[in-house]
Amino acid sequence: MEALAHRGSSPVNCWVDGSAAFGSSLLRTTRESHFEQAPLRDAANDRVMTADARLDNRDELIARLQIPQRSPDPITDGQIILASYEKWGPQCPEKLLGDFAFAIWDRSDKTLFCARDHFGVRPFYYYKHHDLFLFASEIKGLLAMPEAQRLVNEDRVLEYLAGYAEDLQHTFYQRIFKLPPAHSMMVRDGEISMQPYWSVEAAQDIRLSSDAEYAEAFRSIFLQAVHSRSRANTPLGSTLSGGLDSSSIACAASQYLQKDGREPLQTFSVVFDDVPKSDERDYMRAALDMGGMEPHKVHGDRIGPFSNIDQMLSAQDQPFTGPNLFLHWAMYAAAKTAGVGVLLDGLDGDTTVSHGVSRLTELARAMRWPTLLREAKGVARNLNGSTRTLIATQAVYPFVPKAMLGVWKAARRRQPPASVLSACLNADFQTRTRFHERSNVLLGVGRRPCLTEKESHHYRMSRGIVPHVLEITDHASAAFSLEVRYPFFDRRLVEFCLGVPPDQKLRDGWTRWIMRKAMTGVLPEQIQWRGGKSDLGHNFLHTFAAFDIQRIEAMLASDGNSLSQYVNMSSIRSSLDRFAIQPSWEDAELPLKASLLALWLQKMT
Repeated sequence: MEALAHRGSSPVNCWVDGSAAFGSSLLRTTRESHFEQAPLRDAANDRVMTADARLDNRDELIARLQIPQRSPDPITDGQIILASYEKWGPQCPEKLLGDFAFAIWDRSDKTLFCARDHFGVRPFYYYKHHDLFLFASEIKGLLAMPEAQRLVNEDRVLEYLAGYAEDLQHTFYQRIFKLPPAHSMMVRDGEISMQPYWSVEAAQDIRLSSDAEYAEAFRSIFLQAVHSRSRANTPLGSTLSGGLDSSSIACAASQYLQKDGREPLQTFSVVFDDVPKSDERDYMRAALDMGGMEPHKVHGDRIGPFSNIDQMLSAQDQPFTGPNLFLHWAMYAAAKTAGVGVLLDGLDGDTTVSHGVSRLTELARAMRWPTLLREAKGVARNLNGSTRTLIATQAVYPFVPKAMLGVWKAARRRQPPASVLSACLNADFQTRTRFHERSNVLLGVGRRPCLTEKESHHYRMSRGIVPHVLEITDHASAAFSLEVRYPFFDRRLVEFCLGVPPDQKLRDGWTRWIMRKAMTGVLPEQIQWRGGKSDLGHNFLHTFAAFDIQRIEAMLASDGNSLSQYVNMSSIRSSLDRFAIQPSWEDAELPLKASLLALWLQKMT
């Protein structure tokens, strides 16, 4: 448990019974969590549970389960989960709202039941080899056990280098796996059975009578999601980028805190003095002018992606895809210094609400050409884009016959991605991992375009990159004993957004139209109806060139032997040479990934 001590503020508690053992250290961030006991034993039913959980429908569950209030102390989330399992068995995760990962050991029939929340906010890793089963919130908790071997999973290395993030179960270690989001797992007699308990398909179509009703419904559910995540017995913070998502959360949360007479919301923003194209200070000021916030600034142009790379990699336990994680790392450090224990974050509101751009595909399919042209022109105007590009990608490409896709790509002068990646990989490594057999899947070649906004929204909401990013941010924030909460990953809000009609997502050239309408009175108009967003890529290229290139060159020169079994070293050097002449993401990506892989391989040995 020492390896995971940073994840909790309470003393480590352990429970051991023969071949079964649980350990837990809690990060006590809500009132009820101070009364939590973990591991928690249910003597009446001969069960033991440990959990990393925050439930958001506590009152509803307590009433449905008729849990008696036997003391003045609040009923804990652990008690609710155990009572849920007693009533609903393996179906209990379906009834829970919030972020959770838990395991319940049934001593009577020697079974272990495990579950992870709907979107993977809370991580769950496990090690399985023969009759040994271990589980933990981070990989380092598994590797601390002498029985857990450190064996490289080369298939995952290939996926990483290819930029493939759809694998929901495998890690960079053989025998170490992830329980996918919205899944439960039963372990009995050394055998594992796993099943989903929720999917995006569960979202029902929502049809209301007016735009005003849609906006009011969104507003109500969104504010509920923010309020549920604002429960904290520690100073509350929020990221504030000036964008639609983080600004909506910060403004809503600050209003709740003021209403409840609590101390001001601590906001954390990244500013870029030397990279104006990435700076959004004007929008941040507009949000702060709403009042009730105490701002903190981090200078994102004074650090590089590798400035704290050793600590960041140690937190992740494996190579990660997150070129801007260094900015979050700096904000988490600032939040800890400010005494914040809970941080709200607007991560991936784009995916949850949806920009609705696939409505253009629907309009083309229905041959509604005047409406298509009007909406495409509006989107291009509001987001500083190109009408021609929008028409090509949304109204032409989806209908190109599969046999003609090669001609289409050739006409657009795109080099086949498989040949590009193949040139960057070690030939033997390609053979060992069957690269050429798997390349189309890994690179998304031949995937049929979505023809409706609903299909597109479902696809994006269920992609593996969603839990992948949540795992990365969990491990980074946990390094600072910080709990990050994501209102846009509230199941109620997700299901509502999945269910509304396409014209609530894209209207009059405005993407995310329903959210913009709903935030009247919450957001300043300057943010509510802003077009586009800043591009952090400009800062990445600036800081990568200013702070990291020399270290990466030295690292790759000294560590070529271990790395060369996976990548073509001359390809990396060529990328660095091109980057020195004209910085671009295309020439930074491979050196960045290779350097992280090299550092991790060093730690493996």
